[in-house]
Amino acid sequence: MAAAARVLETHDIMSTVLTVSGFVGAARFHSVNPIFIVETRSDMNFVDLRTRNPFPALLEWFEQHDPVSAVGTSSLQYIPWMCLIFHALRIWRKQTGVEDQLALPTTMALWKPVKDIITSWFDEKAENCEEALLNCKGSLDLRKTQLTSTTKAVAVAKGLIERSAVPEGCVVPFILVGLQAFRDAHDGSIPLRNKLVDFHTNTESYVRLSDIYKAQAAAEAAEVHRYAVEALTSYGWSAQQLPLSVVSSVCSNTPWDMGAIEWTPLAAELEAPPAGKGWYAALGSCHAYAGDAALFPGSQVYADVEAVVSSVKACLLYTSPSPRDS
Repeated sequence: MAAAARVLETHDIMSTVLTVSGFVGAARFHSVNPIFIVETRSDMNFVDLRTRNPFPALLEWFEQHDPVSAVGTSSLQYIPWMCLIFHALRIWRKQTGVEDQLALPTTMALWKPVKDIITSWFDEKAENCEEALLNCKGSLDLRKTQLTSTTKAVAVAKGLIERSAVPEGCVVPFILVGLQAFRDAHDGSIPLRNKLVDFHTNTESYVRLSDIYKAQAAAEAAEVHRYAVEALTSYGWSAQQLPLSVVSSVCSNTPWDMGAIEWTPLAAELEAPPAGKGWYAALGSCHAYAGDAALFPGSQVYADVEAVVSSVKACLLYTSPSPRDS
């Protein structure tokens, strides 16, 4: 098996090894290079609509739709929740003397005055009001969102680039570097997705806001693309290897959840099983037991289970795969 593993790794072919020794089994996946994963789930736990810090085109639209001037009119019930919260936060900061124009309440108790401002505009609860109250929370500031898996993927990507070990034709590491460069340039903000979530408003407002958000998403994807191409060309590859359409597709799903899975090369694993992997010892002891008893543990229905387990434990000194496995 070790010889086969070296051949597979030479040609960068991923391998899967299934081993069963009686009541102990293992599935092992191996690849020389890490595998990058981009989640494409639509049920995101948070969505960045720039409520806290709107970009210029969105700010202009928010300014044109002030809920205070719409109180008592039918148009109030069609002002989207993002706009309601934006104006309520502006009033809250003025009332409390908060100088930071991007500040958010830090506790649920501090959010209560903001919610009270929103509800004061309505004689009765409307759907957009309910949506606004539901979204009055700290996740509006996505700079504080811990994107653990994405952060790890960026670190893996940078490591590959620094070691000149990027697999031929694999552009994902450079996209990850571009995403991180974007966040660094924008105070931790995440590129906008080019899909607008559903919210209560009228058709005219939804269409207009959809156009505004999509235009900004395209501009931000282009910025990520520019950073990624800089890293790619510095590496010595052609900019043509990374079309803007690829980066735009990634940005439409990321970086909500990206990841990098690193593998132990199979040949190295066979030569020196990783420390702390208890199942290696268990698997090895089962092999040793099978060599002595000519049976795999658990293969006899009426066997003395305690005696078998005791014998397997006695073989625990055998901590590497059996010669029979190779």
